[in-house]
Amino acid sequence: MVFLSGGTDSSFIAFAAQAVGKTVESITFRMSNCDTPDSIQAEKTAQIMGWKHHLVDVPTDDMNSAYLQMVRGYKCGRKTEIECLYPMIFVIEKARQLGFKQALTGLDQYVYADSRNWRILAANSESDFEDAKQASLDAGGTHAGRLITETARKSGIELSRPLFERELLGIFAGVLPKDSDKPYPKHHFKNVYYSQFEKCGMLKTAGANLQKVANIESYFAPLLDDAEVNIGNFKTGDITSRLSRLARS
Repeated sequence: MVFLSGGTDSSFIAFAAQAVGKTVESITFRMSNCDTPDSIQAEKTAQIMGWKHHLVDVPTDDMNSAYLQMVRGYKCGRKTEIECLYPMIFVIEKARQLGFKQALTGLDQYVYADSRNWRILAANSESDFEDAKQASLDAGGTHAGRLITETARKSGIELSRPLFERELLGIFAGVLPKDSDKPYPKHHFKNVYYSQFEKCGMLKTAGANLQKVANIESYFAPLLDDAEVNIGNFKTGDITSRLSRLARS
């Protein structure tokens, strides 16, 4: 089972699994029955590659309870954790219902460390990048990646993050974040399975992080007007910054 977002990272993992002889089955999500470019691409990729594909519809009818569940039940303390974990809870549950005990994911692609400052530092030089990669490894990946992996484990599913393995760091050593999109986005991944990415129409496409593509932020934004949730009364700044402050409060 591959958690297939529709982006480059998870597609790379799925192509690799198929290349070594595995029978690939994929799963993705959409919010409230609303297709996104990534969910559409995931279904298209699965169809072209001949994979059995599952689509999970994430409910959005009670985001107040969903938010409180993320904060109180799953101890999310960051906006990204909430937005990444919420849909993945339903993906994980679907995989469990299908009887899978293991799954692959493109989470925590190695070129990103666990904070914006590290990503900026990593873009400057190869030595700084090596320090950033080591810091990310030492931390066990991103906060959201660790949380999703642990949630899957508690549901009986061992979630592997191959793009966060030390072996991969050696294979792609020297590819800095500032160079990874030249001559086209994430070329260092796409060149490995060039024909598959080209056949699926993904060779020149640029990606965005999962929560932005699915516009997950917009489903939590109304909570800023709920006095029972927004007890800090965060009113200044844009929605992103206000939700970030709310999550940390």
